[in-house]
Amino acid sequence: MPGEIIEIGDPSKTGGVAAGFIGQNSDKNTIFLDRQVTLASGVAYQLFLLINGKMRNRPVSTSAGKRTQISVNPAFGQNPDIGGMWVLKQDDGVEEVRRYRVVGVQENDDGTASVLAVSHNSNKYDVIDSDTVIQTQKASVATVDPIPKVNTESIEIEAT
Repeated sequence: MPGEIIEIGDPSKTGGVAAGFIGQNSDKNTIFLDRQVTLASGVAYQLFLLINGKMRNRPVSTSAGKRTQISVNPAFGQNPDIGGMWVLKQDDGVEEVRRYRVVGVQENDDGTASVLAVSHNSNKYDVIDSDTVIQTQKASVATVDPIPKVNTESIEIEAT
């Protein structure tokens, strides 16, 4: 919907992102994935899940290897929405999912939808609200020094 903030994990622009749908039998601790993912040794991961319509994340506790189920610790507060979305990303402190504000959505003849969105930076609100200094303006012209009048008698012209 226009105005919504969406997140896009494009591996060609941001490394280490996988996504899919939450499988049957998933619970607060173990999430069954709709496809296999490969967890690299020595790499920390975060798992993002759709729970009651909101994205929640937890650190992955599953060991390295090819996996179709992932365990998290600590557990999620509620069971995930079966069939909902999951996103797995490397936890390297760098934000790899890009945020966009939806400007428009158009349904295509082939059953797909085209989404027009612009880049969104949620930090800009803090910068504008907190870090912007607004200079106070003078409310009266009484404190402004007047410009002196120049009369024709005070002008002298010399030829050299």
